[in-house]
Amino acid sequence: MERELDAIAEYRKTKIFLNEQFTFENFSNNHGRDRITHIATHTTLKGKELVLQFFDRQISLDLLRQSSLDPVDLLILSACLTGFDTDSEYGFAGLSLAIDAKSVIATLWQVGDEGSANLASAFHKYLSSSATPEEALQLAQKDMIRQGAHPAFWGGFTLIGSPW
Repeated sequence: MERELDAIAEYRKTKIFLNEQFTFENFSNNHGRDRITHIATHTTLKGKELVLQFFDRQISLDLLRQSSLDPVDLLILSACLTGFDTDSEYGFAGLSLAIDAKSVIATLWQVGDEGSANLASAFHKYLSSSATPEEALQLAQKDMIRQGAHPAFWGGFTLIGSPW
């Protein structure tokens, strides 16, 4: 994840919370200060519920639903299975749309850190050159194809919501 965050910092001037700084409180207090929020973390399946891993705790869909978060244009959930949940439509991505993110990039299956970092780097490169999120994701995925990366590393990322 550190490599993924380094790749993002190369193209965007933003606050980065890594390791012990990546707390739910820091996330809550800073979400919405930028039009784009990129979360690179892990998820865990607790029973039938998927939870996002912050440094200080795990956050469920219900807890996020109860949080009052400022709206963003784009929320990137770079963690396994964030577009899937057994008990709710679209998993964390669907919830993110419900809490006022115009669009969300989520994953449909388990994704590795290296593939996520490569995709994130290309995605933010294209996004910083005026591509819409939809175009940036498509171009980043095409880059991965040209590099010979297996679709398991890039194919699970999908955009839900308005492309802008």
